[in-house]
Amino acid sequence: MLLKFKNLILAPRLWLSAGVFCLGTSIVIGYHQDQMIAETTLADKISFPERVSVQNFSSDRHENALSEVSLLAEAAIDHTVRVNLGNETSERLVDIVPIYPVSRQSFPLAKSILNPARPRPVSREDASKIADRNAMLARIEDTAVGILVFEAAPTGRPHNVSQLFIGEGLNGPLVDATGVRLGTSAILERAADPLAKHGVVLFENALVVSPYLHGRTRAGDIVDYSALRITLFSLSAFMIAFGLASLFSLLPKFKEKKKADRTYQVKAVGAFPVIDPFQPIADQADLGESDEAPKSISRVLTSAAETFRSKSRQ
Repeated sequence: MLLKFKNLILAPRLWLSAGVFCLGTSIVIGYHQDQMIAETTLADKISFPERVSVQNFSSDRHENALSEVSLLAEAAIDHTVRVNLGNETSERLVDIVPIYPVSRQSFPLAKSILNPARPRPVSREDASKIADRNAMLARIEDTAVGILVFEAAPTGRPHNVSQLFIGEGLNGPLVDATGVRLGTSAILERAADPLAKHGVVLFENALVVSPYLHGRTRAGDIVDYSALRITLFSLSAFMIAFGLASLFSLLPKFKEKKKADRTYQVKAVGAFPVIDPFQPIADQADLGESDEAPKSISRVLTSAAETFRSKSRQ
């Protein structure tokens, strides 16, 4: 048992496999870390898009190169649902909050945020526009136009979501949702049924946004895995070198074993002689000649016996 364990530990394939695994892990870690640093560096050079009410959102004007958006909307926190975006083997739980357009109740606050200029007297033309706007808001303010996606929190509501609140609205608090727009329909499909149980029907082509709770990730906030990468790379170099050395040390023994294992052709016991079908059949004369040998041998033996008897009588 101890000998088998020793052979297993010293097997070249074990060390070579472990070395390749450590090398691959080091490369993957380095790749992901470099990607994160590149994304954060690019984000530092790109400003946030213009803030806009969710009902006036246009991807051409209000979304930057990093798929970031800055929306004012009403979040129905009471209708938060938890959805599994993973699979049977590994689950990924997220909290989903439906969002509604800025309503007539929260519009004055949203307007002051979007247009912080000094207010001026309302003219007749402006009054007509305000009336039309209120009529439009009344038609759409009960329609869910998107969802906010948060990582699942231990409590029933998204973690630290209250820091997005800036006021009160008809369907929930008015929030400043600045984050990344997720262009996936899988989230909407999985969220549709749980939200429908709360009486929430999503608008077609609804927005899916993952808000920043702590702002953008900076390059300094990324965990540095350089030490781990160097350690894995050093281990892989040692393991591969040891495995190759073990492999080359076993080559002479392997060649000697191959020579010793040469096979030889052995005739099977009780095997029938091979008969040549084209061999000529022996005639009577050949058979007679072949009988002469036994007869001559018997004559010699008879003569020797008679000579022995005559000498013994004398």
